[in-house]
Amino acid sequence: QHPGGRSVIHEHVRPLTLGFVRVYVFLIWLVKIVPDPVSLLAELPISIFKPVGILRLVPDIVWHWLFDARILSVFKAVLIVSLVLAMIGARPYRPIAILSAILLTLHQGLVRSFTFVNHQELAILFSVYVLAIFPAADGFALARRNRSASPPQIYAAALLTMTVLLLLPYSAIGAFRLANSAPAVFFDNSLAYWLGSLSGLDADGWSLGAWTLKHPMLVSTLKLGFPVVTCFETLAPLCLILPRFRRLWLAVMIPFHCLSWLLLNIFFWENLLLIAVLLTDVDDWLTRCIDRVRDRAKRLSALNPI
Repeated sequence: QHPGGRSVIHEHVRPLTLGFVRVYVFLIWLVKIVPDPVSLLAELPISIFKPVGILRLVPDIVWHWLFDARILSVFKAVLIVSLVLAMIGARPYRPIAILSAILLTLHQGLVRSFTFVNHQELAILFSVYVLAIFPAADGFALARRNRSASPPQIYAAALLTMTVLLLLPYSAIGAFRLANSAPAVFFDNSLAYWLGSLSGLDADGWSLGAWTLKHPMLVSTLKLGFPVVTCFETLAPLCLILPRFRRLWLAVMIPFHCLSWLLLNIFFWENLLLIAVLLTDVDDWLTRCIDRVRDRAKRLSALNPI
């Protein structure tokens, strides 16, 4: 605890905690990748494929070879296997984790090259790279490590880096909005336009955004909250050093994500799951959970002596 109530988040992190976060992150990716019909990309005309980011460096002949349903199915299988092995901390961990990160980057790039670039999965993708670089398999892994653990600061640095990468996009988006659209965006009909248009993009999604437009009082309330959310987005990095602000930020941004889902059909559930571990005292929470399990095990042993 530093003077002025400032305390850097994740100051004390054990190998066990970073290992738990490793399992958590790779499990989220498995939930996303396993049901994903990536082989269907082969049915799309390659003429609409516009490589984004680092994929622009890949020769065109590679794409003509890759966009085959069988090749894409093998690609998905290899990706899933690498994610499982990285999740359990199999040896050699770092090459496996790096392979997972590269394959996930390719997977996300392929999808965006056929559609549009968004930032929904970026924070959790960056987290995979952090987990690949740092010794994230020193704890909470099936394969025991014979070598001595790294210094405690290394594990703290890993979680701190992941938290920074989670918060910076919020800050960048808020700052961009303030610099390029404020104050007009808070008073014009931009929000009403988004409520009407975005809520109707997905036929299987919610339509509450359009419904909200029929209630002017609700729209006015949302307009009042828009600049508040923008300020909290811009100030997101303060969560790293101010515990009280961090709790207030959570109280604002979690409902914001839920409202975005209900009203705009935009749901960054990956970010919410990351927030649950990166903006809370996950080390303390994990310690309490382990202590409870041990206490229950001791009680069961006492009740059923061998």
